[in-house]
Amino acid sequence: MRLAKRVLLGLLLLFVALGGWVVQGQKEPIPHEYVRDELLVRFKHDTSRSVINQINASIGAQVLQEFTIVNNLQRVKLPPSLSVPEAIARYKSNPNVLYAEPNYIHKKDQNVQLTPDDPMFNQLWGLHNTGQTGGTPDADIDAIEAWDISTGSSSVVVFVIDTGVDYNHPDLNANLWRNPGEIPGNNIDDDNNGYVDDIYGIDTAYNDTNPFDGDGHGTHVSGTIGAIGNNTVGVVGVNWNVKIGHCKFLNDSGSGYTSDAIECLQYILALKQTGNPANDVIATNNSWGGGGFSQALYDAIKAHMNAGILFIAAAGNSNANNDTALSLPASYFLPNVLAIAATTHTDARASFSNYGRYTVHVGAPGASILSTTPGNTYSTYSGTSMATPHVTGLAALIKAQFPSFNWYQIRNRILASGDVTSGMQNITISDRRINAYNALTCSNVPFFGVWRPFDTASWPMLIAVYWVNCENPAGPISVTITPGGTVLNLLDDGQEATSGDIYAGDGIYSAIWTGPADICTIGTFTLNFSNGETRTVQVGGVQGSYSCTTATPGWRTITGTNLNLGDDTWATVTPGFSVQFGSSSYSTVYVNANGLISFTNNTGLQYNNQQLPYSSFTTLVAPFWDDLYPGPGGTGSTQNVFWEVVGAAPNRELVIEWRNVGHYSCNSDSTATVTFQVVLFESTNTVLFNYQDVIFGGNCSGLDKGGSATVGVQVSTSDATQIGFNSQILSDNLQVNWQMVLGTPALFRVERTTGNVYTDGSFIGGG
Repeated sequence: MRLAKRVLLGLLLLFVALGGWVVQGQKEPIPHEYVRDELLVRFKHDTSRSVINQINASIGAQVLQEFTIVNNLQRVKLPPSLSVPEAIARYKSNPNVLYAEPNYIHKKDQNVQLTPDDPMFNQLWGLHNTGQTGGTPDADIDAIEAWDISTGSSSVVVFVIDTGVDYNHPDLNANLWRNPGEIPGNNIDDDNNGYVDDIYGIDTAYNDTNPFDGDGHGTHVSGTIGAIGNNTVGVVGVNWNVKIGHCKFLNDSGSGYTSDAIECLQYILALKQTGNPANDVIATNNSWGGGGFSQALYDAIKAHMNAGILFIAAAGNSNANNDTALSLPASYFLPNVLAIAATTHTDARASFSNYGRYTVHVGAPGASILSTTPGNTYSTYSGTSMATPHVTGLAALIKAQFPSFNWYQIRNRILASGDVTSGMQNITISDRRINAYNALTCSNVPFFGVWRPFDTASWPMLIAVYWVNCENPAGPISVTITPGGTVLNLLDDGQEATSGDIYAGDGIYSAIWTGPADICTIGTFTLNFSNGETRTVQVGGVQGSYSCTTATPGWRTITGTNLNLGDDTWATVTPGFSVQFGSSSYSTVYVNANGLISFTNNTGLQYNNQQLPYSSFTTLVAPFWDDLYPGPGGTGSTQNVFWEVVGAAPNRELVIEWRNVGHYSCNSDSTATVTFQVVLFESTNTVLFNYQDVIFGGNCSGLDKGGSATVGVQVSTSDATQIGFNSQILSDNLQVNWQMVLGTPALFRVERTTGNVYTDGSFIGGG
């Protein structure tokens, strides 16, 4: 499975879900843990029950579970003879299947430190820091100041999705949610929700209604949210009073499956939809991560957004930048997701904590956090798992003080009211560590944060920003892009297909910039927002020895020799003369089925396209580097890669043509294909990319025009020019002409509306 590609495609505006396997078997191990005999399969909305049954029967799959939170989503058990990759390929080949994916295994965000400690309030530095642990006074969330205003409310409900809870813990029991529709111990499903005696919640890990914590993680998280306050026992949570429900999907070893997480979300959504105020869940705490991009989990979290539930998630404990290596579920691109980093008692970023200027929202105390653990004990843990419940607790505290607030007003207050700290600046969207007192007293505090684009982007570019004043949207807002002077009005209209905005009226403003007319325009652009904020973004990658222009189509019509390439395979072409590339000449060319060639490398499957320069290759020519699939006719098919020499010495050309090749995720559809060429020359180091057909169509329409491809050339590991990365920049009947830049390259810009060329030092473009 192409999991890395899956994550990248998850960021496309429409979140296209890819399959990514071939029927003949798995190519290499899937780089995430998953259940070996199960799948999550979603059928199209208009697929009848009889057709769904026929599809499952044809594969030999048994339906284990049907979900209501996502329409037509099933968990199926596979026959012993069928592997997960093979089963996904078979499901994906059916036009009635929307997506099929592994049932991933998720794990609690592993605690960095575990030491037992005594239950004393003065050790809760995250709530009130006097320097008592050797830290910096006031590097805390100002809890005692906030408690002068509110200590929480028993009418506010949050849910912890984790390892369960010790519901007998004396510092938690009175603050635990109890199902108002159930009579304890009568062995009857009193509220008819499908779960018998689900008093404190449910346990999807062990398929029962007893979410007792056999690990300790969920109990610890719960204590930070709402250990009972002012009761002369143990510790205190962010809320003295609150109701905390539990869905245990992580087993007693701290791991669980995607399907079980989705069942938790489904259970919580059903409670919310009862309309009973005692079930009015406003947020879930998600101190766990792992697995690849799951469209099913994304859909379930989005269903929570539409129902008014925040999804507050741990950023991860790998000391990694989530902007470059997404950490899921915290990195799902949804407005109701808040990703939380961990801070220390000196207000520094915890050494283990993940971060991300565009993917992690805010920081909270997460190092050496004392809280409740099973068996009437207390322990000190560290991790973004511990930071996250501080934020969930704050969400509950805000709701207690402002009962009319909805999910995005709570979110906006959290982001706007934090303390700007050096530990969080430039590594989180907000630059802030949360502050509970400020959140309860916020008045006329504008907040601006950029959600997209990343520092490096491609066309079309999504621009999405948080622009709020305390809890409310602060718009309107526009952006002027220089050079060029393009002006875009950012909209908070919920029209994802046109403006890129996912939810209307929530304070996130979005626009889609299609970019300059010439796709060869690359370089640094400045986004000048109308509120005075600015950001710079590098578009198309860095400029190397080659630059390009778009030209009049010059398609070479050839018959060609069929290289008979199989999926992900290489072939060697010896044209009988040397072709020029960069400052060198080469008598041998290595051609890969996935839309790339090299003069120096011919190893690896290369189905997962990368940004250029790509350190694993010295030279690389990428007209359409994607997970392509020669066939499906197989060896000898007319749908393959061909080469031919045209012209006469000393002006011969080597033409390499990918002819009617499919995409791996749609390999069963013989009509979903693209056709393009590379032309190399004997007498010049010019390189031509010719595109005849760049539309897959059908279920792969999100991959059209290079939507999941790399387009560019690389002369060395430090010298490359890239014009496209996972961006739909290509078009039919297009030629891209690559030439070496001689001396100091000319700097100019292209004005999109007029086509005029202006002198400018900002970026290099094609004239």
